[in-house]
Formats: sequence, structure tokens, C-alpha cells
Amino acid sequence: MANFSLRLSDCWAKTDPASGLPALTVRDHCLIVGAVAEALGATPVFTWLSGCHDVGKISPGFLAKSFIWLQDHHLTEVANSRLWKSAETDHSKVSQFSLQHHLRNHQAMSKDDAALWAALSSMHHGSPHWRGKWNEYPPGIVPDDHWEILRQELIHELAACFNVCGRQQWPQIELSSQAHLFRLAGLTSVADWIGSDERFFPPAGMEHKFDLDDLRVTARDAISQIGFAQPNFTLGLEFDELFGFHPNKLQVETLATITEPGVLRCN
Repeated sequence: MANFSLRLSDCWAKTDPASGLPALTVRDHCLIVGAVAEALGATPVFTWLSGCHDVGKISPGFLAKSFIWLQDHHLTEVANSRLWKSAETDHSKVSQFSLQHHLRNHQAMSKDDAALWAALSSMHHGSPHWRGKWNEYPPGIVPDDHWEILRQELIHELAACFNVCGRQQWPQIELSSQAHLFRLAGLTSVADWIGSDERFFPPAGMEHKFDLDDLRVTARDAISQIGFAQPNFTLGLEFDELFGFHPNKLQVETLATITEPGVLRCN
């Protein structure tokens, strides 16, 4: 256990482009991405897993990338003496292993299933960490140390925020056909892209704590502005109502023959 104390609110995820100062907490970035995933139509479990994608930023290998942050928290000497810079810097690996740890302990999953589902969150940077390394912790990642306790705290908070309470029913993953894995990996990547767009979610400073209800409104607005909103369709229209002119003979015969799925008008 470390002899220094950090809180979730101390751990940065993004810096201000102008000043380079830490400007968004890991907790808030994860909450933003979860809200976007939810607005994109994800189920609560998929929303939660998407939100957990960056919990691995709560780690010495990532946080030490900001010299300003180390100085502000009087951790420069600690980081140097404990070789933080040699710790795992790939936060997606840390996210995967922490979530895997959680799924094993709180969802009673097998090692392989926990590793596969945890990989869903970590693939937003391109690739999962596959068989042979599923049950290993990256360098500097220790189960139940101060960092892992903070990561598990955030995983639990995100589960409560997105109504993932208790053990869930998980779709069975076939190792030969991992459709769930790649579908959620894509969802997490898109949610992360949108949630990182500062036009919609500008960093507000480390002292700011985002409200989930406000984020949900902003997420829906962002999705609408970029054209991802669910369109409204008008059903049951006649041909001339759809196209503004009467059908010719071929079109009449086609309409009489083809009845499904039909032609809809998007409003």
C-alpha cells in the first residue's frame, strides 16, 4: 500500500490544450463517455463497460505523464524514487485488467469470460490484450494496491450511475465468433470520440464535477448535431405521398408484388 493518499478527484484524464494543465478528471471523462454510449442506444451493461474504458488512467504510468500534476501533488520525488516512469503506460491494458479483476470478483465469471468482456472496454485504442496475457497484470499493476482500490471505486460508481446492480445476465461469447466483442468495441470507440469532442464537452477544470443528468442532455444534443440521432419515419404513405407524383405501370406492379419491408419517409 502506498503511503501517499490520492482521491478520484485528483486523477486527471485530459489536459487543457492551451495551458497543458490537467483539466478533466478520469471520473468525469468516463461518465461522459458512458452518457454518450447510453444516448447511442447501448444497454445498461454496455453503457457501463463503455464508461469503464479509461479507468486505467488511474495509474502511475499514466498520471506521471503530467509533470505539472506531479508537482502540484508533491509527488515528483515519489515518482522518481518508485520508478513510476517504468510502470505500464498503456492505460487500456490497465483498464482491461482492472475490469477483468472486477468481473471475476463481482460477476463470478470464469477467467476467459472475464478477460473477453474486459477486452471490450480496452479495444478503443485499436486492439485487445489477448490469450496468454489475460491473467497477468502489467508491470507496476498490483491487485488491491492504492491504485487498484481507486479504480475499483470508480468501476462501482459507474455501475451505480448506469443502473448495473448485482450480477447481470451476460450473452454467451463464442470464441470462434466474437460479434459482441467487436460490436461493443466499436460502440466504445465512437462514444469515446464523441465524448472527447471539446465542442460538446469542454474541460472545465479538475475542481469541476459533472452531473450525469446534464451530461445526458448534452450527449443527446451532440449526437443530434453530428447526425447520429435516431430518425423519425412516417409509415403507411401512398406512393404519390412519398414521391410527389403518381406511379407508372411498372411501379404499380412492383408495389403489388413487393410488400415488405416497404418504403418509408424520413422526417
